[in-house]
Amino acid sequence: MRPTLVIAILFAGLAAGCGGDVPRSTVTGTIKYQGKPLRDAAVVFLASDNRTHALMLDAEGRYRVDGVARGPIRVVVQPEPESAASSRPEKIGPSRGGDEAAKDAARVPALPPPTKAGPPLAAKYAKAETSGLSFDLKEPTQEWSIDLP
Repeated sequence: MRPTLVIAILFAGLAAGCGGDVPRSTVTGTIKYQGKPLRDAAVVFLASDNRTHALMLDAEGRYRVDGVARGPIRVVVQPEPESAASSRPEKIGPSRGGDEAAKDAARVPALPPPTKAGPPLAAKYAKAETSGLSFDLKEPTQEWSIDLP
């Protein structure tokens, strides 16, 4: 291998490492809505490296996300959309008329109730430009919690 090729390969490796190693953190917290844990909602972190980290809140409104680049973080919160299951009929079965249809309906169990949509959050929280939610991520493990009005 020619020395200039080796130097070029080494330089390329060093250049790729410069600035590419952004410190990353774990962010944990709770999001509440009017004092109660927010459920059935998604939270999206828009990190300083232009990556997005989207996740669903648990039943207690808690979250944990790993690998978020340190720096300024913008946050978006969106209620989970109403499930497509809400448009399904309550019972399913073969399409027959009269007594046969009644017998089929009795044998076919009802579908589970559709999942309900999340709480009626203000539309401004659904966009990074208008949410007003942000924080500065500085620590290797950092908590960020909020109570939305």
